[in-house]
Formats: sequence, structure tokens, C-alpha cells
Amino acid sequence: MNKYLKSSDSILEFGAGASLVKEFINTKNYLVTDITRQPWVDKVVDALTPPFHDESFDASICSHTVSY
Repeated sequence: MNKYLKSSDSILEFGAGASLVKEFINTKNYLVTDITRQPWVDKVVDALTPPFHDESFDASICSHTVSY
């Protein structure tokens, strides 16, 4: 993914789970979210109703979410 991102980009990860993706992204502006509180989660967020304004982030990652 780093091929498509700048180091200055602000990245939002939804449904981070164990947040392993963060280890591979070269940016300091990375917000880890999940529906459950974990020590590595920056903010508890429901991905269906995110509390962020449009265009708050340069990119979002949803690689480990499951739809029911």
C-alpha cells in the first residue's frame, strides 16, 4: 500500500482487529479504530456511522472487516 500513500498522508483504519496493518504503513498520521476497546485502538468507532467529517483523512483501510 505504501506505493499509493505519501508519508504525510493521514490514514484511518476501520475494524483494525489486532492492527497489524499499521506495522506496514509508512506514515505517522495513522488512526486505529475498532468497535471494541483494545490497548492498541486509538478510538472506538462503528464503521457504519463514523464520527469524522468528510475529507478528514487522505485514505482509509478496511482490510479486516466482516459484513453480516
